Amino acid sequence: MKPLGLAIIGAGASQMMYGPAFTRLKEARPVAWVDPDKTRAESAASKFGGTAYAHFEEALAQKDVDAVVLVSPPWLHLPQAKAAFEAGKHVLCEKPMARSVAECQQMIDSSKTHDRLLMVAFMKRFNPALKYVKQQIDSGELGKVFEVKVEWSWPQYHLGGWRDKRQNLGGLFFDHGSHTIDLCRWWLGELESVSAEVRLLMQGREVEDFTQAVYRHKSGAISTHANSRMTHRPLRECYTIEGSKATLTLECINKWSFTSLEPFVVHKYVMGQATRLPEGYFCSIDDAIESDWMYLNSLRYFCTSILENKPPEYNTGMDGLKAVEGINGAYMASHFNKTLALPLVDPYDPDLIFDALLAKSPLIPAH
Repeated sequence: MKPLGLAIIGAGASQMMYGPAFTRLKEARPVAWVDPDKTRAESAASKFGGTAYAHFEEALAQKDVDAVVLVSPPWLHLPQAKAAFEAGKHVLCEKPMARSVAECQQMIDSSKTHDRLLMVAFMKRFNPALKYVKQQIDSGELGKVFEVKVEWSWPQYHLGGWRDKRQNLGGLFFDHGSHTIDLCRWWLGELESVSAEVRLLMQGREVEDFTQAVYRHKSGAISTHANSRMTHRPLRECYTIEGSKATLTLECINKWSFTSLEPFVVHKYVMGQATRLPEGYFCSIDDAIESDWMYLNSLRYFCTSILENKPPEYNTGMDGLKAVEGINGAYMASHFNKTLALPLVDPYDPDLIFDALLAKSPLIPAH
């Protein structure tokens, strides 16, 4: 079967994220890299193959492009996805899927109108440690799971480019909360309600840099999500899964999990006694990339769904929409100081929310 031709839109971090995947991916090959800074696209093309472009429309015009991978800022996802569908291309969209539920729905509708596949790149569902959590919950090994606690924070006392801009209609929680909400929906089931405190603490930012959100799931479990760029501790991504029979903890400290093959230290606790789970032994880096590189397996799932004309079971457009709805709901719950039911019923007005955030005096100057 002929491999698919992929156009990767955004040639910055995507080289680190998706580049290693192309050494192993048989189902597709990169035929185009697009970046407004063409030198970055040229760098990617020289390493991984394909042609470099400065403009999205140039890549869409290429007949050997079957699908696009959107690694562009979220405010571009809707117009780029619609253009790709209209050009007959399938779309794998990086998270967050779009800035609002309404934008997500437009992407879903456009994919259906043009009979093209839309998937969201929730690559964490392919992480071995996070898959282990799912297996432990589904098998009953943890008993009745009643809470998941998430902390994802790091010190960043300087401005962070486009992620700090109002055009994004979201900041830290918009960026990372999309991952953790998706994981908790996967582990605990659908969201039922949300309460939250959302803050903008550092001068110069236009979107939030600190959030505490609590979700009730229809299963009765709750998930709590703590995100901050205003700590002085090292980077940390940690999960605690509390069950009636056992507790699991996952920790990734002082490194980014998305650049590591198996970064989490996993402990299982039963009545106060801890067991550290084996960290896995890899006989070669190639074997490690094949089995545990999240971006490889996310791409493979996307490409296989296209080649086999088989709708995906997860990482769907609706999964992307539900994560964004959870984030939009947290912004609204904080602004109105109340718990909100999900799915959202009241209209989402980002201008109201972010105008109010900006109106509150930031407390901390940038370094």
